[in-house]
Amino acid sequence: MIFKLNTRSAQLLGTDDLKRFHCVFQFPKTEGTEVADLLAPYGVLDTLGYAWITVDAIIRLAADDDLRHRLEPMVAYARAKGWMRDEPLQLRGHIEWEPVTGAN
Repeated sequence: MIFKLNTRSAQLLGTDDLKRFHCVFQFPKTEGTEVADLLAPYGVLDTLGYAWITVDAIIRLAADDDLRHRLEPMVAYARAKGWMRDEPLQLRGHIEWEPVTGAN
């Protein structure tokens, strides 16, 4: 599953693949609050360069009522690996930076 974020919107892709999760950011890699501000409605950045996306945001973006139930095994596995946070429930994803094309 992929959380994709650009300066205009966020998308969730590949909800049929719940064995992996990462984030794709389609804007210049910068320091400071710009990235954090874009990510804020969905999650947060940590100091190690990972994004923590809330499970609620994942479900909201998927527009799939069944996804919460289908995510349970993924959440359990991620929790065992230390890739989950509670309150709010967040899933850790590594970030891939894509080149900016057009008017992202």
